[in-house]
Amino acid sequence: MDVPSVGALGFRVKSGWAAAALLRGHREAPELSFCMRVQLSDPDPATRQPYHARFGTLETDENVLSARLEAVRRCALASVDEVLERCARDGVTLRGVGIVAGSLADPGRIANEHIRAHALEGLLFRSVLAERIQESMIPCRFLLERDLWAEAGRALGIPESDLKPIVAELGRGRASPWRADEKLAATAAWTML
Repeated sequence: MDVPSVGALGFRVKSGWAAAALLRGHREAPELSFCMRVQLSDPDPATRQPYHARFGTLETDENVLSARLEAVRRCALASVDEVLERCARDGVTLRGVGIVAGSLADPGRIANEHIRAHALEGLLFRSVLAERIQESMIPCRFLLERDLWAEAGRALGIPESDLKPIVAELGRGRASPWRADEKLAATAAWTML
């Protein structure tokens, strides 16, 4: 029987999906266990941007919006459950989850309808993701993408200029794809390890 190990998850939230990365081991020498794309919306393109009516306008039809939001919720919760189950099957006890977002702006303070729609969607996707994590009693933290490298460097005691190449090497040969979103997810996980 495998000995349980400690790990942390990171997510980089996008419209309708997220990159997820699980790091395990010690903070001083983390190992990438897996990296995957997590669907936060169903195949209907309208659920990737549920607050958009048509370009530049906000969806105001409550029936349309309600159906889209329910589809997002159903799909996102199932996807998060799948990731958490994979961690449990792999014998990983999660220490925490870091969720990277492009913006944490309050949608109510945004006058432009199109930009507000994007902000509402960002809030929706990261909130549904965090909801399931918090229901599982796992510590969860939101991180702003533009501040992530500096925050991670401070938290880990590694200069920011050294951190990016270390993260790049974490996934080399272990994850495909290993692009910016996956690296951000892994960095968020590392801050929680």
